Amino acid sequence: MKFKNILKGETAKAQASLDAFFSNISEEKILWYPSAGKDYRDLLEMTESKRMLRGIDEAPTIICHTDYGYSWLNLDDEILFEGHRTTVKVIEKIPLEFAPEANFQYIVDHRNADRPDAAPKTPTVFLLNLEVTSDQLGIFPASVFFFVLENYNFLQEILLKHKIPISHFVKVCEGCGFGGNKNSITTFYSLLGDLSVKYLIVDHEVHYNRRTHDEIARHYHMRHKSFKLEQVGVIPGWNTFQEEEVKVFKILPHTGYLNKDDMDRMLREIAGDSEDLYYLTRQESLAKAMRNMNL
Repeated sequence: MKFKNILKGETAKAQASLDAFFSNISEEKILWYPSAGKDYRDLLEMTESKRMLRGIDEAPTIICHTDYGYSWLNLDDEILFEGHRTTVKVIEKIPLEFAPEANFQYIVDHRNADRPDAAPKTPTVFLLNLEVTSDQLGIFPASVFFFVLENYNFLQEILLKHKIPISHFVKVCEGCGFGGNKNSITTFYSLLGDLSVKYLIVDHEVHYNRRTHDEIARHYHMRHKSFKLEQVGVIPGWNTFQEEEVKVFKILPHTGYLNKDDMDRMLREIAGDSEDLYYLTRQESLAKAMRNMNL
């Protein structure tokens, strides 16, 4: 299924706006930023001048943000973000819903969400047409599909259920511990080959959840495709909570399937020298966890 077929407008006017957006899309290249919160830095980084600096040759044509906490997203405000150098303003907020053929099952799993009561009672999706004002890049338009969903609900019910590929994956300061995220989305890293990801834009935190990995592998009957990482750039100053630069990797297809050594090497390459590489399910070494993974 195509991404455009999973959604429809809540009203005739919203449907016309949705149709207008997709009329300008010749190929679906989806950037997904889970736990995005009020961060719209990816809009800046996906401009041509910034991408060239970071080693990202291809631009996404569709940008998706997910975050389940409606109350902390400012989605009812005209100004979504205002900083010293950047302002993100809403020009049009288009209410959407899932098309019947998407067969979407809404859930805010308490194992993934630290504050599930902050989530809406029903699925909430908007197409946000924005105006971005940057001291460095000037004024430019952008559009974001904002899914007010828990990350794994989006991953399983949209991407995996309908086999929708992701071209760019962003994981920066996802809010584990104090930001409402109880289960890190870094389990997604084993799916990079399966979902045809081309670029990985990530901080060093790798809180890999073996339980979640095994459940997804069993449910979707997955044996993960192999791939290689090639670091092509860095992005300084994105993660304000940590001093480390955000890394940009290109995902290179590789023959065969992921094995434990491949996965170990990949996670350590992302984490670098950081000690912030561990498993949420047990306090055990990486080597022991890898031996037990269902790869």
